[in-house]
Amino acid sequence: MGANYLPRYLNVASVAGAGELIGAPNAKASYVLVDVMASAATTLKETNNSGDVIAHFPAGHTGLLAPIKVTAGKAIYSTAGNLTVTYSLELDNTHG
Repeated sequence: MGANYLPRYLNVASVAGAGELIGAPNAKASYVLVDVMASAATTLKETNNSGDVIAHFPAGHTGLLAPIKVTAGKAIYSTAGNLTVTYSLELDNTHG
């Protein structure tokens, strides 16, 4: 059995200024980003401001034609600006 999107709904998360955007899911789940709106250029990182870079985004709207999958079990942190993302949660059922 491969990775599954469960549920197949989109969620929205926001943060005002730098800080944690979405808390860490369980170790077998990954966030999949599909849309980003930022008031200022920002960098998304895993876990905290010292974490690995997920992506850089300019101010404004970025509709992702290729969604970005974040490492399983990692929170998402924004380095600047007010930010809203649309995302889904992917569960990895390949390892039981």
